Amino acid sequence: MPVVTGYNTFEGSWFVLLSTSAPTNVTASDSLLNAFKAGDNRRTSWIGNVTVSGTTYYFPNKYKVRTGATVSEYYTMFRLAEQYLIRAEALAQQNSISQAVGDLNVIRQRAGLVDLSTSITQAECFTAIEQERRIELLCEWGHRWFDLSEPIGLMQC
Repeated sequence: MPVVTGYNTFEGSWFVLLSTSAPTNVTASDSLLNAFKAGDNRRTSWIGNVTVSGTTYYFPNKYKVRTGATVSEYYTMFRLAEQYLIRAEALAQQNSISQAVGDLNVIRQRAGLVDLSTSITQAECFTAIEQERRIELLCEWGHRWFDLSEPIGLMQC
């Protein structure tokens, strides 16, 4: 539960943009926007936008409340999707690719994406895990920073 008066989450206070002026803190990069696959429901659910003076700015919008005395959002500390991603990586490390892909497909199905083939290679599986981690965990607790700092599977993010 949030403990700072006026904030539901710090992510909301940082990332949710106001439409009154051009953003001064953060916007979603083209790289992030282009990382979403066509039809990925997370793009419409988790990326917001504002238009200021004819320019549209995109921002992370997982947490929807910028400020407010009434608490209506809580941090999500443990995500089921993250547990699937951790297990998928462990299974891929053990070369149990079809099982790893099964875990990835649970996440992809919820996002409205088609299933990955269970006949992909180990390297392709690690790439798919990286992709799902990037999208699924965007703007949560620094996951992306840690993924970029440490190798995932057999490759560097």
